[in-house]
Amino acid sequence: MNAGEVEHERDETDSLLLDWRTLVGFESSKAQFQRLLQQDSLSQVILFTGRDGIGKRLFIANCLGYIFCESQQACGQCPSCREVQRRSHAELLWLEAEKLFKLEDADSVQEHLSFQSMGMFDMHGSASRVVVLIDVEKLSLPAANRLLKTLEEPQSGSLILMSSSHPGQVLNTILSRCVRWPLQPPPRQQSLEWLRQQPGHEAFEDQELIDILDQHGLAPGAAHKYMSDVAAEDHVERQRILRSLLDAASVEQLLQASQELTKQRQMDANELANRLELILNQEYRQMVDEAYDTSSETNHRHPSGRLGRGSLCLTTLVRRRKVLRQLREFAVRKKIPLNAQLAADRLALTQFSND
Repeated sequence: MNAGEVEHERDETDSLLLDWRTLVGFESSKAQFQRLLQQDSLSQVILFTGRDGIGKRLFIANCLGYIFCESQQACGQCPSCREVQRRSHAELLWLEAEKLFKLEDADSVQEHLSFQSMGMFDMHGSASRVVVLIDVEKLSLPAANRLLKTLEEPQSGSLILMSSSHPGQVLNTILSRCVRWPLQPPPRQQSLEWLRQQPGHEAFEDQELIDILDQHGLAPGAAHKYMSDVAAEDHVERQRILRSLLDAASVEQLLQASQELTKQRQMDANELANRLELILNQEYRQMVDEAYDTSSETNHRHPSGRLGRGSLCLTTLVRRRKVLRQLREFAVRKKIPLNAQLAADRLALTQFSND
């Protein structure tokens, strides 16, 4: 099944996921896109980058609203906006891939852009043929090679919008042919308010919401997915095991904690690395804060409420951050997934390493 078929098989309920009226944040980026569009200064090939779960898909859909909306304001209600939300607009080709974009996906891009516009004109009177590629790091080498000329010399009146949560994995030949537009996570308070409004999140305490959002890099979409998949009590238990992994007093205890996380709790290596890195960052911030806090006591709880007093020595913390970096660099360089059990064991054993 190619990416186009994946899109056509989505049902009507899923199409509403592109309703940008639910988008959190991005006010300055939306205003900038609209301004460049009005000034006819928009690059024809743009790569939006940002961590997973911050809302890049909805942001791109919002940008399409400015292009196709009948009022040119991305109203989200006119027939053109509704077609964009359903990814069924005649001038739009929206592609996502479950694994990799294939040659036929690249061919569909070229075919879509080669057709003359069917009558939809943007605010400047120029025909708008738009292609959206989500997670462009999934381009296979043959598909990328097929698209190079299209990206290097896009046809007049065409626009190619791409996204990536992992720009370091995007082929250099693709990066060199586009303008990169970094997107930052929404403001923390806006994301927390949005999370509180989502059905099924009532069981999470306010402090738990803050912890989960922080642990997902302030990405509300990623935090929401985690909260939808994990019950509140299971979240608390996972946090306890993570702490036991870092605080183990013996090799046997830490190996038991790592096995419980990766096997019983089904935590994959990327999630494990992300969560441990955030805990290590919090530990480091506590060390710095407490170094300047002369009133700090042995069992002092940090004002943020995220953690108790840091339990790791600085040397161990630095070692573990180095291990995390090495694991991720290896996975990217070799293009293979991390092994969750080995990652957990390697991180945990730094507690007893003299290296």
